Amino acid sequence: MKFVLLGDMNVGKTCFGFMQHLRQFPGEYIPTIFEQYNINTVRNGVPLDIIIMDAASLDDYYFYPRDYRNTDVFIIFYAINNRTSFENLNKWINEAKQYNSSIPFIIVGTKEDLRSDSIQIITINEADEFSKQNGAVCHILCSALLNFNVNLVVNTAINIVNGEHQDFKQFTKCF
Repeated sequence: MKFVLLGDMNVGKTCFGFMQHLRQFPGEYIPTIFEQYNINTVRNGVPLDIIIMDAASLDDYYFYPRDYRNTDVFIIFYAINNRTSFENLNKWINEAKQYNSSIPFIIVGTKEDLRSDSIQIITINEADEFSKQNGAVCHILCSALLNFNVNLVVNTAINIVNGEHQDFKQFTKCF
């Protein structure tokens, strides 16, 4: 299985990859040109080899569509405390659809640990509605820092590939 991470710079894609692959949160910002995380897991007694691809979101470094070959699910990220990253979701959805409109995608809101009454953030309802209107299979909130729902994102992507997606927890909304 192959999952490609898309989204603006500094929304938490690489931290997500580190938590999924190395089970640790990086202590500092790590600019990414290209990372590939290989994960071996077992699901219902069946071994799975998963490739998670993370690429730069900078215009100087274009993640070539050839790297999208054999993608099973696009995972498109925004940070809940960054309105611009939320507004740019359309850019990333269009990029994924331009490559192949039949590949399903998940919208993931990162940095859920920052949610509080004092911080201006994207609301859950707003993100759910956007995700549904734009054809996402699911909207999931996570925090790599707290390791909250990081595994859920990957498990949801696996379930989508296997045709088994559904609501999992309070912070997961599948359509």
